[in-house]
Amino acid sequence: MQITNDISFQTNKRDVFETLDANSVFSRFIDLLIFAISIGIVHDQRQKPTGEDKIEVARNTLVQPNLKRSLDFLFQTAILTTSDIKEKFDEDTLMRLAFDDEYEEEGFNKVNFLLEFAPYGIDVIDQKILDRDPINTLMNISEYFEELFDDQGIKDEVIQDIIAPETK
Repeated sequence: MQITNDISFQTNKRDVFETLDANSVFSRFIDLLIFAISIGIVHDQRQKPTGEDKIEVARNTLVQPNLKRSLDFLFQTAILTTSDIKEKFDEDTLMRLAFDDEYEEEGFNKVNFLLEFAPYGIDVIDQKILDRDPINTLMNISEYFEELFDDQGIKDEVIQDIIAPETK
């Protein structure tokens, strides 16, 4: 996914960004935005970002290889798994959108599509994760993931294999 402009995200929850930035849980707004987008994708929940405040991320930040890879992966996951997008595009178009950086579909903006997952994620962060104390916030993130894994039916053994695989 090529990003040629700054990202501008409208929200009514700038305080969530500022609180997590102030207590150093996320060192940059883009990290929190990626986390929020991830939550929205997992729950297949998206909506147009609205609000009075703008969160802005400069495009020169977004060209960093690790961020570009993360955003590409999130976009690929979202475009291939979102339930209602399959009604708009055929499988070939979805594959081209996901894996061909040069391919554009008229009237479809990849970045805006991805940002539509953030409002739900920010709401989840605000309601289930955010705490003024960074230690509590990190514990809440851990509890959120445990709850998510339980809801998805992922067994503890699988999680342990991911976290600390046995060495042979």
